[in-house]
Amino acid sequence: MNLSEIHSRIKNSLQQGRYRRFIQQSAYRQTLSKLPPELCKHWQTHAKQEFTGIPTDIIFFIQAAEGLMMFFDCASQADRACGLPSKAADSVWHAWLTLPQKYFTAQDVDSFCRQYFGKAIPHVAAEQMEDSISGALAVSLLQLRRMAKEDPLSDYVPALFTLDRRLKMPRGYSYRSDGQRLGFQHMSLLGLGSGAMVYPDYFLPDQLLAFGLINASTLAQFHASQERRAQYANAQQGSSCSSVSSSDLFANSASCDSAGSSSSDSSCSDSSSGDSGSSCGSSCGSSCSSS
Repeated sequence: MNLSEIHSRIKNSLQQGRYRRFIQQSAYRQTLSKLPPELCKHWQTHAKQEFTGIPTDIIFFIQAAEGLMMFFDCASQADRACGLPSKAADSVWHAWLTLPQKYFTAQDVDSFCRQYFGKAIPHVAAEQMEDSISGALAVSLLQLRRMAKEDPLSDYVPALFTLDRRLKMPRGYSYRSDGQRLGFQHMSLLGLGSGAMVYPDYFLPDQLLAFGLINASTLAQFHASQERRAQYANAQQGSSCSSVSSSDLFANSASCDSAGSSSSDSSCSDSSSGDSGSSCGSSCGSSCSSS
């Protein structure tokens, strides 16, 4: 055995150890440990053909697979269609859906979801969704916040929304909050943020009310809380901010603040420029009402 082969074996052994530890420490360890054994190898071949530049090591795979489990959990608990904000997680879903029939021992996605999440989670391309992908992403955001026991109108960004950024997913979505708005930035082939931040209006509280995801009382409480925060900030900063109100803080994403910043992190951009932050979602499944 030459030095290169020894190095390769050591690297593989270390990765296998990290892989097992990741599963053991994950909140989704039960489902991750039950993934079809053929899936990872098939993903390594399939993903690089569909998602240019994607890393194909097993550590990337298991983290992306955990993201898919997060989404299945979210979609199974929501009563409306959900949008998937991660291309990394979607790469595992796509590979699973295309797992060759020769892997006769593998469990298909529908039976896996029925067994571990209570119902099938159909994969639907964004352009084929009955409801808008923007509304579906908003459903995912609020459902994941509730699952994390966070206020649905807080600035908490769920782990599924930050997955692509953390994994440096080529051509993925880099979601971040500026403390007031949730936005995303398209990622380059190198897995780095590229271009201006987009702050879609479908994540804003008023639009969440229009989608029927929150009620008027929740929105009123939110605006009252923001008004108090603005008044406190005004008192601290003096007259320069004396006119700030909650409606100013959460203005439409196409409006820039009075500072007129031109940096990419605070650039204002209409949600119509580029896609909506997801390439697919789910239909609502068998538990949804006909309405």
